[in-house]
Amino acid sequence: FKRHLSRQQVQLSFKIEQEEIVAIDEESFQEYVTYHVFLLIPLDRIPTLPGCFLMIKSCPMEHETILSNVHKIVHSLEQTTTLKSIFLVADTSKQDGFLRQYTSV
Repeated sequence: FKRHLSRQQVQLSFKIEQEEIVAIDEESFQEYVTYHVFLLIPLDRIPTLPGCFLMIKSCPMEHETILSNVHKIVHSLEQTTTLKSIFLVADTSKQDGFLRQYTSV
């Protein structure tokens, strides 16, 4: 949820603060996080934060791996930038009865 909220915070004009509720294990006496609480704090003005849109082009032949590939791509890119929106486009056009190759225009 945090990733989705961080994308939406600019459009909805709020900022996110995270708090953790910590408990102690009775057997090992070690602390562990039981809940993550996300506080949505309204902003007086709408900030303009940097970010970009991501469009990933795929084809039906990648149906078995596309979900894991998209997760890897998005996770890698979100380490260094904020993604405003993510679009997944499926290219289903055919050429001579076959799916169009990536090398053809």
